[in-house]
Amino acid sequence: MAGDPCLCAFLCMLSGGGFQAIPKGQFEAGKALGLNYWSILGRIVLPQVFRHALPRTINMIVVTARVLKTIVEPSSICIFTWRPSTRVGRPA
Repeated sequence: MAGDPCLCAFLCMLSGGGFQAIPKGQFEAGKALGLNYWSILGRIVLPQVFRHALPRTINMIVVTARVLKTIVEPSSICIFTWRPSTRVGRPA
């Protein structure tokens, strides 16, 4: 899934929406506590971003899996099919 540019763009939009859902007061609160930018991001903001973006991300993955399931039939995948060997024994 990480190789598909369209899916990566959707995931970026979902995480961007998670960032927009966080009030600016969270950054100000972190500065009031004396934290630097990266500590504010890692300890205050990112956990909330993940909490906001997680349901939409899971929904997107489920929908994508359903679409791929209807497009690609399991019997058409040749990688996972077992083919018996026609050779018997070792060549001389």
